[in-house]
Amino acid sequence: MHANKLCYSYYKPQLVTTKPGRAGSLLHSKFTALTDSLRGRVGESGANAILGNGSLQDAMNHFEKKFKDKTGHTWEARKSDPKSKKYVFVERNYAPDDEDDSVSMSASPQKRSSYSPPKCTLPSEVRSLMGQ
Repeated sequence: MHANKLCYSYYKPQLVTTKPGRAGSLLHSKFTALTDSLRGRVGESGANAILGNGSLQDAMNHFEKKFKDKTGHTWEARKSDPKSKKYVFVERNYAPDDEDDSVSMSASPQKRSSYSPPKCTLPSEVRSLMGQ
């Protein structure tokens, strides 16, 4: 595969677990774990594959195998230098940069009451459609 073909491609494997109970429209009677692998090109919705038999060990095996196939590294060595013609591991941090980046319900009442949303810049027709 030519290196430029990977330039705008992505591969996002995820280990997904469900607890017993309702998940979406399905009723699960036990804990399940699967590997969901999403792949595509930047700007496209991509395609996914669900792998595994429902056990955590099987899901982990699928995840680790896919990760190694795509990056050339084991999960434990994911921060190593990228290998030629392989996908590059990009670490994501979904936590706010600092305390002022988000105001949660667990924040003090003073902090919550001092928050005001930014001024809406949508056209008036769109605001009225949104009920604002």
